Amino acid sequence: MTVTSEERVLDAILAWCMETCKTLSWTSVDKLLSTSTPEQLFGERLTAIDTLLPFVRFPLMQLSILQRMERSNLANCIQAFRQLVAEAIEFSHVGQWITTSYECQRFHYRPSSYKELQYISDGDNNGVIYYAGTSFGKHQWMNPVLAKNITVMASSPSSRYTDPKALVSKKLPGDLYCWALY
Repeated sequence: MTVTSEERVLDAILAWCMETCKTLSWTSVDKLLSTSTPEQLFGERLTAIDTLLPFVRFPLMQLSILQRMERSNLANCIQAFRQLVAEAIEFSHVGQWITTSYECQRFHYRPSSYKELQYISDGDNNGVIYYAGTSFGKHQWMNPVLAKNITVMASSPSSRYTDPKALVSKKLPGDLYCWALY
């Protein structure tokens, strides 16, 4: 799973605890808590909130969002939420100076499932074509056009210079030159 925002993790936990398939935000749940009790909203899954909330990495959220959360109905009604938000606000003030005190995972960024690919030169082992040609780093290089991992089309008429297999091969023909776009 790729986490784009810790708020989305919180939203997913709250939606699951409410037993709804609807996409909810923590702010909409907060509004519902102004007219309902946590027991009414979460039912039997209320106890799961205390278990699941620590998986949200509150310290990685923006301070302005944490301050809104601190004043929310969620913080007033759910002690675990209030404590985690308070901890995150404290971390935002002193965490950068006291890194050894915060060894818990929720103070660290999640490992990314994205791979950064940086082109350096034609035929190198850094770019998208090489990554596709090695089955995303799992196997030895094989032309990704031949392996049917990618499709390449040229806008120019067919010739040895526009052959898709040749364009992505690791051995470029000596008389093949690159076009620059201006």
